[in-house]
Amino acid sequence: MSATVPEPFVHDLGHGFHLYVQLDGSWGLNNVGIHVGREAVT
Repeated sequence: MSATVPEPFVHDLGHGFHLYVQLDGSWGLNNVGIHVGREAVT
């Protein structure tokens, strides 16, 4: 039996903050936070 891994997604947290989530079926080590500012993306 194989597990189905969900598609990656971006979640808008508000105030320029976003969360990219790419689950791999274990600890979710492929996640990243993104801040979109006026002059740069960090």
